[in-house]
Amino acid sequence: MKNNLRIAIDSRPLSMPHTGVALEIKQIILGLPKKWHIDLVSNSQINYQNPGIINIKEVVIKAKSRLIFEQIGLLRYLRKNKPDVYIATWNYGLPAFYRGDTKFILIINDIIPLIYPNIYLLKKSSKNEYLYSLRTSLKKANQIICISESTKKDLKKLFPEFNTKVIPITLPYLKTVVNFPSSQKKRYFIYLGGNEPRKRISNLIQAFARFSKTHSGFKLYIVGDGMNIFKVLVGKLAISDKVIFTGYVSEEVKIELISKSLALVFPSIKEGFGLPVAEGIICGTAVLSGDDAALREVAGDAALYVDSNSIDSISSALNKVISKGIQAKLKKARIGRKEYLTSSLMNDSYNSVIEFITKNRN
Repeated sequence: MKNNLRIAIDSRPLSMPHTGVALEIKQIILGLPKKWHIDLVSNSQINYQNPGIINIKEVVIKAKSRLIFEQIGLLRYLRKNKPDVYIATWNYGLPAFYRGDTKFILIINDIIPLIYPNIYLLKKSSKNEYLYSLRTSLKKANQIICISESTKKDLKKLFPEFNTKVIPITLPYLKTVVNFPSSQKKRYFIYLGGNEPRKRISNLIQAFARFSKTHSGFKLYIVGDGMNIFKVLVGKLAISDKVIFTGYVSEEVKIELISKSLALVFPSIKEGFGLPVAEGIICGTAVLSGDDAALREVAGDAALYVDSNSIDSISSALNKVISKGIQAKLKKARIGRKEYLTSSLMNDSYNSVIEFITKNRN
């Protein structure tokens, strides 16, 4: 194996800095050996803040669509630059007609569009394009990586012929995050994690409205872009003074908001992993989570689980989580989970995979 490998990474998600895939990519980059050369391949400038890695550069491939980027622009880049490894980070994205020595790692974060096609793939052409790109990438990959056992199980149901490896996301860069004692916690709940229907934000808002009828002085922070669509519901429920829409916030502000909250609430019905839940645990905050297999992989006993489709279930959990007994129970359970979620497991595993698939190269 060459000492100075060139690793190319699909970095398009870095233009959406708070998404789970973006955080995953950042952590992969941080864990790569500094002697390796890294190309961050995207369709636009991402202005990545180099964390002291000298051999890193951005490569911009202009393209009018995702399909053109992956099947034409990326193909030209690979033929010209010949990286040792290309990591496709966005569920698919490997060029069908590539022939060369570059080894491919394909990361499957989830296949939720195929599980809920009536939400994500309404047009037949969209579904056909998704299936073509996914199947092509699965065939081309030298190593397929799923970020949870749940995602692996979902993938196996539809594509049983492909072998996969599970490498869960860990966030060692958050190991030093300060966990505030209960006495410094503020009287608010926090939600973050996108505005898609499966996140069940409307149910959370209605549950909080019920909770607020018997508990004064509490607020609900809803973090992230695109959340203003819920302001009409908040107004109808007459809780506009209790629900704070923060919009986009920096990583530092996000971590502080999570750390000082009484609980992070994430009532999603389906996830590939569930980074907000991991962030809540690492930040020393009680977590209310949807009862999904992937989310249980992340949180274990360090969360209260709710029926995401039940407003009653979420409201009841809000009532429970403010008690000192539940707070203490979840705090104890977080200790082991935080140690695991901030370990170097993910980076060690990716580096081992890269070394394995390139070991026979001259």
